[in-house]
Amino acid sequence: MIIRMHSHVQHDRQIFQLDFSWVPQKLVLEVIELLGTEVLPLVQQELG
Repeated sequence: MIIRMHSHVQHDRQIFQLDFSWVPQKLVLEVIELLGTEVLPLVQQELG
């Protein structure tokens, strides 16, 4: 979705607003780490 959105609006920043009020902190931190280690590299590779 990030890459598809970029193809339409050519944005250079993506903001995620997540409601984790009921999720344990450990799981939240794991999700943030996955965004940085798995998702970001794929997006950077695709967009160059």
